[in-house]
Amino acid sequence: MRESGDQTMRNPTESIDRTRLMRRALVWAAQIGLFALSAGAAFLVRFDFSLPVAYLRALGFALLIWVAVKVVVFRVAKLDRGLWRYVSAVDLVRLAIANLAASAVACVLILLFGPAGFPRSLYLLDLMICFLLTRGLRLAVRLGL
Repeated sequence: MRESGDQTMRNPTESIDRTRLMRRALVWAAQIGLFALSAGAAFLVRFDFSLPVAYLRALGFALLIWVAVKVVVFRVAKLDRGLWRYVSAVDLVRLAIANLAASAVACVLILLFGPAGFPRSLYLLDLMICFLLTRGLRLAVRLGL
């Protein structure tokens, strides 16, 4: 082994672990960004791209609930793992089921604890937009875009 002043060769498994952690962090950052984007897009579509000030509180509440629930459900469904360049129809079914489960749980939480007058159409809009965005991201990785 070399002296402490010289550069030593790193352990190859340390480099692989670091790459794996970095990849997982990027996956989570992308997914959380898509979850937030789908919530915002659902509100914008619902209100014809002109969000009334009265619904800003509802947007903030829904954003917290939808992102938190989807992070947990996607983690439990292990959708943060695997190689997206090999995504298949089975993976897309798992993605659809996870999105449906997360939206159902979030719907219950928003109905129980959310602000009064929360638009019902947002539940379905968020489900559809989130599924399309998360599926699109995986397909883009598979196609090398």
